Amino acid sequence: MKLILTGATGNTGGHALTRLLSLPAVTEIVVLSRRALSPPVDSAKVTTLILTDEEFYKHPPRVVEAIKGASGAVWTLGALPERTPEGMEKAWRIGVGYPQALINTVLANPPLESGEPFRFVFTSGGLIPEDPNASLWIMASMRQQMSTVLQGFHKTATDNPTKLDLIVAKPWFIRPPNSGGSIFTPFPTMQIPVDILAAALVDIAVNGSSEKNFRNEELKARGVEALKKTA
Repeated sequence: MKLILTGATGNTGGHALTRLLSLPAVTEIVVLSRRALSPPVDSAKVTTLILTDEEFYKHPPRVVEAIKGASGAVWTLGALPERTPEGMEKAWRIGVGYPQALINTVLANPPLESGEPFRFVFTSGGLIPEDPNASLWIMASMRQQMSTVLQGFHKTATDNPTKLDLIVAKPWFIRPPNSGGSIFTPFPTMQIPVDILAAALVDIAVNGSSEKNFRNEELKARGVEALKKTA
C-alpha cells in the first residue's frame, strides 16, 4: 500500500511517519513537505518531495506523478496564524488551500487504476463545530469559516464517491506519549497522546472507516485498538 503524508516535520506528522514505517502493509510513503526531514529518514519506503508554497498550492507534474498509485493520505499539515510570520492569509492558504490542491489533483487524476476512491484523512481540530452556523463564543469567525470549509470538503467527497473518501479527525489537546494529563486541562476527555492520535490516523488511512468525522474520544479508541493489534 502506498500512502501520502504531510506535516512529517511536525509533532503529529512525525509520529504518523514512525507508525507508517512500522506497518508491513504500508510499502511506500510519499512525504510532501516544505522542508527536509530532520533527522533524515533512512528507509527505502520513504520518498520525500520538498515543495515550494506555489507547488503545494497548485501541484506541478512531479507531484501528480508521485501521487500515482497512492491509496490515500494522512494530512497533518497546518498553521496557526499567531505562529505564521505572514499572518492569517498564509495560515489559511496552508490550512485550506494546500489540502484543496490535493483534492483537486485526486479528482483530476485518480491515483488508483482499480477505480477505488482515494482515502483522505484530514486532521482538523476539536474547536471546529459540525454546524458552521453554531453560536460560538471564542474565535467564532475562524471556527465557523473552517466548519464551512470542511462541509465543502465533505460535499466534494459525496459528489465524487468513486474518487474521494474523506475522513476528518478533530483532536483536542495533543499531549506527549505517556505524559498523563495536564493540570491546565481539567477534562481528561479533551486530551489525546500524540502516539495514539497518530496510530488512529494511520489506521483509518490503511483500513478505512464508515464514520467520516472522528472526535477526540473516538480517535483515542481507534488509536488504542490499533496499537493493541500490533503490540
